Amino acid sequence: MIFALYSEINDSTIQSNLGRPQYSYYFLLKSFRVVFESLGEVVIIEDPASEVDQLYDDCRSKNQTCLFVCFTPPYLAPTFLRCPTVCLFAWEFSTVPCASWNQNPAHDWRYVFTRHAGVITTSNYTANIVSDVLRSSNETVPVLAIPSPIWDDFAALRGKDPLAHLNSGSTIPVSGFLQDTDAIDFDLGNLLPRYFVTPKLYSIPNPNETTASNGTRNWRARIESTRKHWRNWYDEVFKLQYDSGSVGTRADEQATNQAIESLPLDLSGVVYTTILNPEDGRKCHIDILSAFIWAFRNNSDVTLVMKMLQQDADGYRMTLNHTLHQLYPFKCRVIIFNGYLNAAEYQSLIDASTYYVNTSHCEGLCLPLMEFLSSGKPVIAPDHTAMRDYINEEIAFVIETNKETNVWPHDPTGHYTTERYRNNWETIVRQYLDSYRIATEDQGKYRSMSNAAKQAMAGFCSFESVQRKMQTFVNDVCGL
Repeated sequence: MIFALYSEINDSTIQSNLGRPQYSYYFLLKSFRVVFESLGEVVIIEDPASEVDQLYDDCRSKNQTCLFVCFTPPYLAPTFLRCPTVCLFAWEFSTVPCASWNQNPAHDWRYVFTRHAGVITTSNYTANIVSDVLRSSNETVPVLAIPSPIWDDFAALRGKDPLAHLNSGSTIPVSGFLQDTDAIDFDLGNLLPRYFVTPKLYSIPNPNETTASNGTRNWRARIESTRKHWRNWYDEVFKLQYDSGSVGTRADEQATNQAIESLPLDLSGVVYTTILNPEDGRKCHIDILSAFIWAFRNNSDVTLVMKMLQQDADGYRMTLNHTLHQLYPFKCRVIIFNGYLNAAEYQSLIDASTYYVNTSHCEGLCLPLMEFLSSGKPVIAPDHTAMRDYINEEIAFVIETNKETNVWPHDPTGHYTTERYRNNWETIVRQYLDSYRIATEDQGKYRSMSNAAKQAMAGFCSFESVQRKMQTFVNDVCGL
């Protein structure tokens, strides 16, 4: 059995594409690759149009079965190949597109599904939606709901005391641009953020910035911020891509490239962690930040770590710093950074954390949430969309939500054709406070939640459970 796997982003391009469209499909392919390798031989495809059918014909000549698995949104998956094709994708809204636009029939996902051998989604929520739309069209296509098999990757962390960091503190390596509210000089007379240009840990003010030049520097910062926000708005409205060689972008790239050395960051007390792309409005990162500060404005032993999946720190710095200034004064600590973490550094961040926080409007899977749970770290999160498969009150402090209308993110008409979920902000604050009390006053309850998380995720996303489901699906699709 030959499995041809494809993702638009690969090993050589992932670091430069973090936070950009389709970047998460690289991680899906990477996590599922071991499953397909256990079922047959894997070939990584770079160009489906020129490689897949050639591989398929070669397999047929040797009486071998070949299946092409495309890690991409359905409307970007090829439908013209002779090789049996399966699209593996994540989706988070209450409906799937059933209309075409821009003279492209693939935007009607039924067109794609009925031309493929099967459909794989990362959640039961989406699988049920796909099955319903196919059934309403009198179409029969095999549909599988299956999560990434990530549980086995965190065995080392599951063997550790999940609360060890509360007693001794932790030190984690970080790189890139980092802001630490313990080292920011808040200026309540000017809610615009300071404009940091050097890749210094803790983002302390530029030493070359004298008091006499502050006025000039602030005006320059305002002009530069306005220019960048105008550029981003223009790009979004007209769907354009800017030349990476432009002065502003190239300067950002050079600054980021300088900030590659990992330095130690000390953490103590109760630590809440979140990992997100701030340009993704579904993640509601301002809810995470504002509710945290409001809950712990009088607590100095609590830290929020916000790991940003966006290389250009200027893209989110304006909004976050403005929020920090508006909520000041507060005693809790907020750390925001955007450097790349390798596997060992990432596990050290999990080990140093008490809880993971998710406040998304909707999720197609949420790998970081699953990874923290698999490591034995309880979470604060809603229990809707894909998270409904594994979030419950035994392992999480559940955020209350309500449905609201929304649009498909790639629909140029902007019509309200689907639904997502709106957070009850007060319950985020309440769950912060309840989780803090459990970690500091009822550690037996915390350890019970930790053990429940490990057990729940073992049945949900272990290699063994995922492999078994995938083998059954492949046999069905390929007629084996």
